[in-house]
Amino acid sequence: MSRELTSQYPALTLCEELARFEPIVYSANGNRASSGKAFLAQIEQVAPLVGITRVADISRLSPTPFPVYQSCRPHLYLSADYGQNSGAQGKGVTQTQARISCLMEAIESYCVEPRVPQLLRASWDYLHKQRLAVHPDKFIQRTGSSLSADKQLMWTPVYSVRLQREVYVPAETVYFPFIPSYYDTNAGFIDGSNGLASGATYLEATIHALYELIERFYVSSMDCGDLNVEALYEGEIEDPSLRSVLAQESSDYCIQLYAFFLPGIKNLPMVRACLISGDTFYSGWGCAATVDIAISRAISEVLQCRATHISGSREDMKIHTCASMDTAPEDDVFGLCEQPEERTLHIENFRHRVHDYCFSTLGEEFQFVLSWLSEIGHDNILIANLTRRGIDVPVVKVLIPSLDVPNEFKNITSFEKDEGGPFYRQFRVNSRPERGSA
Repeated sequence: MSRELTSQYPALTLCEELARFEPIVYSANGNRASSGKAFLAQIEQVAPLVGITRVADISRLSPTPFPVYQSCRPHLYLSADYGQNSGAQGKGVTQTQARISCLMEAIESYCVEPRVPQLLRASWDYLHKQRLAVHPDKFIQRTGSSLSADKQLMWTPVYSVRLQREVYVPAETVYFPFIPSYYDTNAGFIDGSNGLASGATYLEATIHALYELIERFYVSSMDCGDLNVEALYEGEIEDPSLRSVLAQESSDYCIQLYAFFLPGIKNLPMVRACLISGDTFYSGWGCAATVDIAISRAISEVLQCRATHISGSREDMKIHTCASMDTAPEDDVFGLCEQPEERTLHIENFRHRVHDYCFSTLGEEFQFVLSWLSEIGHDNILIANLTRRGIDVPVVKVLIPSLDVPNEFKNITSFEKDEGGPFYRQFRVNSRPERGSA
């Protein structure tokens, strides 16, 4: 595909798109603006353009036939050595939703790669006199990194929700994999897919990216022991489809649900599902503004995790799976938080202790999540528009510089250039100069 077709849409496109109030037409496992079949037909047409060569149903690899699909995109921008995976998995309460999910995961991973990147090379000391930009110190850096204002960095434009303007951020925080040494600049920021999401619309994609960032924030708080954890009565799940799935679960496995609470605030529903059989342990997380959706997402993710592990389809399996660990499942998997000894939290009581809303539009849900983040001190929301011309499936990466991330993200080693790596020298600026900082 030509470079013109794969270029990104402008960041300011989001100003109009995020102001819409799109009706929610599907809410199982997450609120969506599209019910399925028509959208699946659309993304199946563009799947070959991003390099997807195969889509497989791996549901039956698990004891529970919950819909899980897997797509293959073998021609990655770099390789698994840089943290990329050629396989992408997706789940859903229907075969259609699971197929959509795995295709969208692969499309996201293509769009976040630095293909025809929008880049500007400068130090903060120079750039902030020419453009609106976020100071490097505002971003969480990798363990052992220290990037001063006079260091040369690669920058890229994003949309600031607070300012409703285009601002510049370090490109390493947006693209993945991004190797700063290819541009003779310094590395040190946390990259990866955290906050990356796609959807039928920009609003849908952005909301799901926000929930992922909030979920990882809870996990980081768990690492530090700053959460209260309570075990839920999973037998009280009301969703008929989930009850049906769990009724088919093998007797070799037991599932346990946990709710997480940050002290001093009214929490969003944050749920962890653990699937345990002997020394085999799988984990799934779910965060939403609706209790039923948070539970559904946690359970569906843990079932996807098991199917993915059985299929052996991820190159980073040893890093991310908790299956067949040498230590007992209860060791370290709750960070410094104390693991509950018994179930104490009824689901109905859980609903009363957290926000539990049913929204009619995505715009309403978006504004609620922004308000909740602002209340806990995180109002600087930045969004990179990674949607590609010719693909035309909304893909965004949301950055919240002040929101903490799990320790494993901070400890990732920066990669250096090698002889076989790609090298681009296209520094594009699509906006007029503006002075200041964001």
